Amino acid sequence: MRGHGEPKKLFCFDCDRLICRDCTIIDHSGHKFEFLTKCAPESRKTLRHSLAPLQKVAADMAGAEKTLVSEEAKVERQKEEVCRSIQQSFDKLKTVLDQRKAELVKKAGSLAQEKKEALAAQKRVLQVAQGEVQLLVEVVERNVEGTSDQDLMSIRTQLATKMEEEEKRHRQLSLEPSATADITCNLPSPQVIPDDLGSVSDRNTPRLFTHSPNTIELGSPVEVSLAGPTASLEDVSVSLKCVADPSSSLEGEVVGNGVGIFSISVTPQVRGRHDLIVKVKDEEIAGSPFRVFVKLPPSQLGRGQVRSIGSLEWPWGVAVNNKQQLVAIESGALGGGKGVTVMTRNGEKVQTIECNQFKGLRGVAVASNGAIYVTDIVMPSAFSNSVQMVNS
Repeated sequence: MRGHGEPKKLFCFDCDRLICRDCTIIDHSGHKFEFLTKCAPESRKTLRHSLAPLQKVAADMAGAEKTLVSEEAKVERQKEEVCRSIQQSFDKLKTVLDQRKAELVKKAGSLAQEKKEALAAQKRVLQVAQGEVQLLVEVVERNVEGTSDQDLMSIRTQLATKMEEEEKRHRQLSLEPSATADITCNLPSPQVIPDDLGSVSDRNTPRLFTHSPNTIELGSPVEVSLAGPTASLEDVSVSLKCVADPSSSLEGEVVGNGVGIFSISVTPQVRGRHDLIVKVKDEEIAGSPFRVFVKLPPSQLGRGQVRSIGSLEWPWGVAVNNKQQLVAIESGALGGGKGVTVMTRNGEKVQTIECNQFKGLRGVAVASNGAIYVTDIVMPSAFSNSVQMVNS
């Protein structure tokens, strides 16, 4: 590879590209660059080291797949055991019980089938993800070990970024089985014909087995997967509430796949701390509400419109209290401490606390319990600073 008639033996880190010696003077003056003979081995070492987390993900997925296969076998064995118990019990009953017996045997088989289908569906997802990860590992290893310095440096950023993205994405995939082999039954007594001639049930409690990261960007959906083998689509509901603004509650979309696994999605409309509430048959599942933090995406940071909030004489500091209100401190025109003003986000004054006893207010902070702390700077011949608490 040549540029300006010279071989490209250097790499520009500012532009992330190969350059020649003339480029350092013509197009890349003042940039950070280094000879390939030095930077390529370092990048090769860094990429090789970065493979470790991804390889750990692949190993964990391989182990989880073995667990799923084992759990499938346990479900089948447990189904057979339950069916034998049912058969032995109902053989002691009269012909009138045969219909009920057949229903329960069918229910046991149906429940076991649901469990196996749920495990099989999860296993297919895991196999696909494992294949993606393994393919990426092979691609990176092949490029790290078998490409030239120039080719490696040309794609090193792409490889590192792709490995980081795949690791984060696949870390969200649950490696725990979505169903377990705990089928049970209530057997009828041979001596008494009960009103309820037994039942087959699943002791599983509905639970999440995949979920979005705890922190997401505004505009991105919160996505979770719920394992609830005994639940129907109508039984599952989800809502997302902003802690600072409960009126912003949103209902999530629930989609069932027919094998006891439900996909849930809801997109927050405001930033801040949210509670994700998941219910099955009007009862919250274990762990609900789940905490989600919604932040602005990097593209929006620092690009908002600037506007004035409130009218203060000599403001020196501002903080936000536990009610999402603004707490600002003011000094008088000649110094001293005029007061603390509590305002809404729109600038409407809620409370004013006079602080004439202070000499020089210069900073403010608010504790989680609402207590307001200010810094008081006294400036005679020598400096004497202190932190004071203001009763709000």
